[in-house]
Amino acid sequence: MKLKTLAELAGVGAFLIVVLQYMKVEPNAIDELPSLVQEAANKDVAELKLEIDEESYLKNGSIAYPMYKAAMAISYAPDKSDALEKAVTVAVKEKDYKLAILAATNITYSPDMNRSLSKIAGSAILDKDTVGYAIVAAEYISYSPEKTKVLQKITKVYEHLANGGDINDPKLFEKSGIDEYKEIFIFADSSAYIGLSSKEAKEFTEDWLATRSHKDFLLFKKVFIFADSSAYLGKNTEESLQFALSWIDKYSEQDFSVFREAFIFADSSAYLNFDEAEAIKFAFKKVSESKAANKSSKADAEKRAAS
Repeated sequence: MKLKTLAELAGVGAFLIVVLQYMKVEPNAIDELPSLVQEAANKDVAELKLEIDEESYLKNGSIAYPMYKAAMAISYAPDKSDALEKAVTVAVKEKDYKLAILAATNITYSPDMNRSLSKIAGSAILDKDTVGYAIVAAEYISYSPEKTKVLQKITKVYEHLANGGDINDPKLFEKSGIDEYKEIFIFADSSAYIGLSSKEAKEFTEDWLATRSHKDFLLFKKVFIFADSSAYLGKNTEESLQFALSWIDKYSEQDFSVFREAFIFADSSAYLNFDEAEAIKFAFKKVSESKAANKSSKADAEKRAAS
């Protein structure tokens, strides 16, 4: 597979954006797959439809495309990244993976970009007709352990299909205990994240698995990255660790979505332009208001059901 970076294609006219072309890029995602599956992977990528026609998008009622266009017009980087992530989510729901990849690769903060690309790959891999897009998404993941994890899933799919398996087999992507262990250990051990020593990462992983769930870890990871990012809360590693641990003990994933959006709005110079402490206070206030509103709505629903 030979890919041309999306950044090089930004100057193409508005009515026809060529998303991907082929030229040599090292390291190459297909080159990293086992030789047994490279031929099938190359064939699937070669068959992808790699053009975006804006006029067609406007005619077919795409929701993701205008979200992408609006996001690209935002100048403040955190707001732009947040808007592009939302465009990726909608594009994935629409199964428009080429647009999702285009949006994801314009996200400025690499952990957010990598998370979006992994989301794209995780969805595209579930259909034989779109698995090629999972390979393209993997090409742009900059964090090596995450890229390796996606490539391992892609390899598993091709090996499963080569052996006559069904891509819709629900057991195909079941996580084993070692998969969860590796995911937590790698995050704890990585200098890009918690940065513990191997011994400390091992202790952290084993303690987590003994006392918390994998679902808790996924939320913890998301909160830690947001707290640690200089583009967002800008806390040091220890502060980010404590913030994320405290979060999963007190709040939900929905609460975090409210907090994240409220903080970005409050922190932005284009909007409230609060300092960091004020923005955090504002975001927690919005979380409290959201929780109270949800509690009230639930109580009203129960009353209606009882009457």
